[in-house]
Amino acid sequence: QTCRSKSSSKCPSKDDCSTISLLESRVSNLRETERAWLAGIIDGEGSIHITKTIERRNKSGFAFHPQLSITNTNMAILSNVKRITASGSICRSISSSHPAWKDKYSYTANSKTIRTILPEVLPYLIGKRKQALLLLKFLSLVKPSANSRFQRTEEMHRLYERLRNLNRKGKQE
Repeated sequence: QTCRSKSSSKCPSKDDCSTISLLESRVSNLRETERAWLAGIIDGEGSIHITKTIERRNKSGFAFHPQLSITNTNMAILSNVKRITASGSICRSISSSHPAWKDKYSYTANSKTIRTILPEVLPYLIGKRKQALLLLKFLSLVKPSANSRFQRTEEMHRLYERLRNLNRKGKQE
């Protein structure tokens, strides 16, 4: 099988190929070392997840928010992430309950950045590969399509639950 992603000529599974082709990456100026480095940072320090919030304005009563975040006490690492992705925001957090702890910084990417970056780093992800594939599949459902809104919402909820279970602490069932 051949993917259309610029960062990988072969995919290990059919699901990988279909997900990547649905979300064709637009970042072509990343060097291979940057892709690999960014994947390592995401695997080690990152979080790939979906939050679900109550939103009474929506017919369904809730909204999903895809997220990619990286947290570290070294601002230089997150500044490099932001430089590579050319997007996102970095926030500083000070622990009031542990004054001796270092300040921590969190990089957060929006949906557009996630759609762009995850296909680029996917060939290098190891620990968070399943989460990345689920989030990319989720994002592919956000685009307008011929499916009814109800069907998309059901599928989105299933993907949300699968990703939530993957990220759950403790032993996996």
